[in-house]
Amino acid sequence: MDNSLIQNDDDRKQIRNADAQIKLRRANELADIKFMLSSVQCRRFLWRLLSYCKLMGSIFALSEDIYYNSGQQDVGHFIVSEICSADEKGFLKMMEENLKEREDNK
Repeated sequence: MDNSLIQNDDDRKQIRNADAQIKLRRANELADIKFMLSSVQCRRFLWRLLSYCKLMGSIFALSEDIYYNSGQQDVGHFIVSEICSADEKGFLKMMEENLKEREDNK
């Protein structure tokens, strides 16, 4: 619960309004992602971003770089989670498109 939306924890109306605002905000976030996923250009960009985040690779390093790599990968996990929340097949579609593009470029 976003406590900045509630001034009085005992006020049920404030709590209901805060819940409604949070649900609306989340619905808007998911709608934004669905809109982005409707664009092949945006899906290609998201795939490049996920590749940069080492989503499918190892984060291992023999130095403190492992912490940096771990942070990148965590961002990638967040992005995939958001994509899957907005569209259960969105990430799969991106994978299929990337595979087709690689096959076409052989």
